[in-house]
Amino acid sequence: MAGADTLPEPDDNSEERKSSSATSAATVEPQPQPTELPTPNRVVLVLEDDLVQLRLLQQHLESLGLTLLTARSIAEAQQHLSENRPQLAIFDVNLPDGSGLELCEQLDSDPRHCTMPIIVLSSMTGNDMIRKTRASGGCYFVGKPYDPNVLLILIERALGESLQ
Repeated sequence: MAGADTLPEPDDNSEERKSSSATSAATVEPQPQPTELPTPNRVVLVLEDDLVQLRLLQQHLESLGLTLLTARSIAEAQQHLSENRPQLAIFDVNLPDGSGLELCEQLDSDPRHCTMPIIVLSSMTGNDMIRKTRASGGCYFVGKPYDPNVLLILIERALGESLQ
């Protein structure tokens, strides 16, 4: 039991260890606590002429913390694009004043918007719609009716971040 109350014999390095740990402890300054940085404003342009579809998209995307610019015609979308730089666009194909795919082509050749990812969301689900979407400059095609979870995954990929 004698060994239980005795301290270990100091070795040659024990003073050195005490000295270095005292120095370390003395020079350690409290680190600032990480603060939550504000999420950058993620603006999405939604071009959809069907008011019901537009409202559903709006509710879903705003619940994810996205800021929406909504347009029901190509002319409205072009107005938004002249005034803003959205990070993402979601376009319908058949619109009252033209085709969402034609707007994709225009944006693909516009230096201001050519890097903006575009998701085409349409009830036109023929076999060649994916090819047409890609040829016009769109990143993804989603057929209507669509699974909101699939759309969320594509939006996250397009924005390069998780929204949930």
